[in-house]
Amino acid sequence: MAQLDRFFAEIDKRAAEGTLNERMELSVAPALGLAGRYKEAHAKLREMEERYPEKKRDILYQRAVFQNQQGRWQALYETMVEYRSLSNYQPRLGADLMFINAMMNLNMGAAALHMAEEARRTYPGSRRVHAALAAIWDVFRYKDQA
Repeated sequence: MAQLDRFFAEIDKRAAEGTLNERMELSVAPALGLAGRYKEAHAKLREMEERYPEKKRDILYQRAVFQNQQGRWQALYETMVEYRSLSNYQPRLGADLMFINAMMNLNMGAAALHMAEEARRTYPGSRRVHAALAAIWDVFRYKDQA
């Protein structure tokens, strides 16, 4: 925690001096998440989304990471739907895996399977996608396919 304390002290100092740049400011929410300060992290993301609308894709991804860590499956699902509907959407393995996870936790297994199959086509040879597919098949008791 000492490193995070030093980080926040530096951010506060730079903010007070007016020398806090965009990149440093965007690093605050992930640091808050690392500190387990999720309420503040989500508030910071909302602030950043208003201040830097061109960064919406990255901000939504970070929001999804927090929601995944918190087990907020419905919110994660909704964030991933919004993320995938962006005009500048680009596939991202971590996003696809979080979407699959949300769907499985919401008992949307068929949708999770479809998403995993799409991920397998997008990321051929990915061990993480293979593991996700195996887990889905295992949940549905198709041990031979897992």
